[in-house]
Amino acid sequence: YSLYCALQLGYTWDVLFYYEVGKERLDYLFSLGLNEVDKSIHARRYLTGAYSTISAFIVQFFPRKYILEVIYIINLSFSTLAIFGIYKITKELFNKQIGQITFLICFFNPIFFGHMAMNSIDTIIAFANIWCFYEILRYLKYQQNKKRRNNYVIYCGLLLGLGLGVRYSFLITLVPIFLFLLP
Repeated sequence: YSLYCALQLGYTWDVLFYYEVGKERLDYLFSLGLNEVDKSIHARRYLTGAYSTISAFIVQFFPRKYILEVIYIINLSFSTLAIFGIYKITKELFNKQIGQITFLICFFNPIFFGHMAMNSIDTIIAFANIWCFYEILRYLKYQQNKKRRNNYVIYCGLLLGLGLGVRYSFLITLVPIFLFLLP
């Protein structure tokens, strides 16, 4: 049903703006810095655009007439992975049954479900937050194993980069995670 909803969505007010920002930054990366990024628009100057760039890169593999649908499916995929991350965290902290109940509650929550496909900012921050917290839990659980520990640090760093690449205020959203980790 969520895939059907994602395919039926029309244009939102900012979806093509973020796509254009990502496309412009992607062109900049592929030109190795020869193409300049247009900073005349005030909003583009302060947008980091990491997720928009990743999304624009994935969109390039599909026909141009499906740009909107592909963007919404990418957003839906990250949102669904965020909910699976919530399941894994609650399974780790409590048990499998609590994890399944939490998964269902989060998936059928109309606020989150309504944002799953169309929101390309908040759901990505939720994704990065959830999986970063999960990687920290895994790090603490397996800190005696050096290889696993290093992998968890790399994954957590990539997730932090993704979250900061969407919005700088992502760092503030990590405060509850660090408070949870205090003894």
